[in-house]
Amino acid sequence: PLVTGVQTCALPIYLQNKILTKQKDINCNHCWRDESSNTESYRIVSNKNFQHLIKNKTFLDKKLRYLELMFSNVCNLACRSCNSNFSSKWSTIDKHLESLNLDILQTPYVGFTNWKDLDLSHLERLKIMGGEPFYLKGAIDLLQHLDSIGKLQEIVLTLATNCTCEVTDIWRYLLTRAKKVELTISIDAYGTLNDYIRDGSSWDKVLQNFEQFLKFYKQNQEKMHLSLNTVVSVYKIGR
Repeated sequence: PLVTGVQTCALPIYLQNKILTKQKDINCNHCWRDESSNTESYRIVSNKNFQHLIKNKTFLDKKLRYLELMFSNVCNLACRSCNSNFSSKWSTIDKHLESLNLDILQTPYVGFTNWKDLDLSHLERLKIMGGEPFYLKGAIDLLQHLDSIGKLQEIVLTLATNCTCEVTDIWRYLLTRAKKVELTISIDAYGTLNDYIRDGSSWDKVLQNFEQFLKFYKQNQEKMHLSLNTVVSVYKIGR
């Protein structure tokens, strides 16, 4: 992408300079691979989102316009396709695997500057990751702050949910305040298979919450995009 989420990070600026001089850096191999197979890469999608900055070259003025935040790995599920990097429920599983001298999938912790120390005045797009975003108080705190300074209504908000949390009144308010909301509902299976793949989940509750999200979407579809995502795994093949 020609823009970066963290303005103090040198890597995005380095990559931007490489791309501007038509050099393909190894750090961008995922995008180059996608584009070589005629797949719309993350780079292309990002350039479309920020084409107005590219056209007038204001992207050269390093401002924080895109921010992707993972407040923590706190989650209410231990999905079989996940790990402790993205779900706190996996911590006990990791301890058990380690007791059996088995390897666990984990990456080193990377600290992040408090968002309160960032200049959010030029922010255009915000992506909140998890854990489960609707389960995190930190996400509400940030959105309430952006709303209080009159910035939330200028931001495209992107979230993904496992659909186990109800759409509370505060979330309804904040989602309607954003300029646009791109909401992805992640469902890997239905019925008892959902409960097996996503430990801690109840299909009846997921279905109930999904109907709430769908109703909320229909009431706000002029500024909301709703999509579904699923993980293809061996647990579902042939079912």
